This record gives sequence, C-alpha cells and structure tokens, in this order.
Amino acid sequence: MTIDEETLERWTNLEVREVNKSTVTKGRRLRELLSEDEPSAPTRDGEEHEFDPETLERLDEELSPLVRANLRLPITIYFDHQTETGAYIAHDEAIDAVDQLDVTETSPREGKLWLSRSQAIQIAREYPSAFQFLLA
Repeated sequence: MTIDEETLERWTNLEVREVNKSTVTKGRRLRELLSEDEPSAPTRDGEEHEFDPETLERLDEELSPLVRANLRLPITIYFDHQTETGAYIAHDEAIDAVDQLDVTETSPREGKLWLSRSQAIQIAREYPSAFQFLLA
C-alpha cells in the first residue's frame, strides 16, 4: 500500500494545524509580564501559556533596555518542515534578543536567524516558557 503525495500532504497539514493550536496568538511585552503575579498569554486553543517568573527576571537582567522595551514573548521559533534541519526566528526584536543572550553563533540571513533544530531546543531549555515552537 502506498500513500500518494497529495494525501500525505493533506494529513501533514492537519497535523501541523493541530500542533500549532497551543501557540500564543499575540505575544506580550516583557515589562507587562514582569508586573504580573501569574504572567500568561492566551493560546489559539483558548488555554493559557504560563511564563516562568524566574526566566522573565533573567531576561530583564540580560537584555538591553531597547530590546526589553520592544520584545514580545514568547519568542517563536519556526520549524521549517521543508528542510531537514531548519529552524528560524523571524522577528527583528526576537533576533536581537537571541543575539544579546549569546546562545548561538549563528548570524541573521535574509531577515531570519537560522538555527539547527538542536540549537532551537537548547535555547528553549535555557529559557523555559520564553520560547514557543511553531511548525511552518
């Protein structure tokens, strides 16, 4: 039995939509989150993404005032399913933040900060709740 490419692509798209339901719809500014007792942001499926207060404090200490003022969390790391190893960050403020956190030696290219999938996972582990993954 073989699955034709169209059927496989349809199934993959359904799975991607299901996985992406738990992503935050609109990021929140770091300053706002720091002022809350229980910082969170709504997800596409109506749940709440809870931020780790210690991680927020750490970001507040490690980022420049300009980046802190403009950064929205969580930072989205897109996993590109058309490449075997590709993940990227696409927003300028998020790229600046990752650059300041000094967690990767990668440089932005064509408006995106490209990472290996293992780098992306490691960054998310170092800053729990500050990053989310989205299948692109």
